[in-house]
This record gives sequence, C-alpha cells and structure tokens, in this order.
Amino acid sequence: VIGPSKFGIPANIVANYWVIHYKGDIGLPKEYEGSGRFRFWGLADDVLIVRIGDEWVLDACWGSDFHVMRGFEYEDKEGHRVHSLGNHVARIGNWFELEPGEPIEMQLVISEIPGGTFSMMLLVEEEGVDYPKNEFGAPIIPMFKTMEVPEHLVQEIKYQTVPDRFDIEGGPIFGIY
Repeated sequence: VIGPSKFGIPANIVANYWVIHYKGDIGLPKEYEGSGRFRFWGLADDVLIVRIGDEWVLDACWGSDFHVMRGFEYEDKEGHRVHSLGNHVARIGNWFELEPGEPIEMQLVISEIPGGTFSMMLLVEEEGVDYPKNEFGAPIIPMFKTMEVPEHLVQEIKYQTVPDRFDIEGGPIFGIY
C-alpha cells in the first residue's frame, strides 16, 4: 500500500502488472568478522527473485507452484516454506558467500501480477548465528538492508508488519565499502 507512494505514484492510481528491477553492488566492510555465508528468506505477493553474482539464490514468489525461474532448485527442499512472515510463509533461498571488502552485483526483481495490493519481505540469515525465536519457534532473522534504516522508517515498518517475525535493526549492513 505504501510502496507506490515512495516512487511518487498518487494513491488514486491502480498499480496493475508492474515490474521493478533493482541492480547494484553490495558488500561487507573489510573488517567484517562473521562467516560471510548467507541466505535470503523472503516472500512476495506476487514476485520476488534475487540474484547474487552469477547465481539466482531466491525465488520467493506467491503460491506453492508459482515460480518465475523455471528449473530453480532449493538447497533446502524440506524447510523452504515453513515460517510465517505475515500474510504468507517464507521461502528460504540458497546459500551464497561474500568476501569482506569485495563488492558483488545483486539483482532483485519484484512485481505485482495481476494487480492490487503488493507486499514483500527480504530477510538475510548468516550461517552460524543463533537467532532468537518467536512464539512459534521461528528464528527472528534480520531484514536485508544496504544502509541504516532511518528511525521514522523503522516505526513505519513496525506499524505495517506483524511483530516478532523479523529483526528490523539488527544484522549486517550490505553497503558498498
């Protein structure tokens, strides 16, 4: 509901059949001391796909059989649709590695088909981190971000989402270093 307004689209415009393709470099600071091995958790109503470098690592599109990428295989075949993130359950993507101080290209495609309300979440799990659990036993994983989230947006996100499904302020920041 709030997404189109962030692009200057008036509230009276009905957003049907749209696609947004983000492309840019992400990275970890040179002094980063974590594992450097990550995977995305995501959901979208309707389309969310993510590519890191030369590999597609997440297809988190709506519905159990709706995939944008034909032939995409999940490494975790049993657990990729387990934990609720709000209006649907997360798809857990494939692991990828980042070297501190070495930027890598990331591509993200989101879309609304056929139209109406759009929602999506993109979280990032780091291998070896013990995350707190919510009341349903699901890990509370950090939101993917490339910069510190301004406090007014933290409050807006908290207002628009289900509590204890993800961590807004924790986790690494994948800026260009």
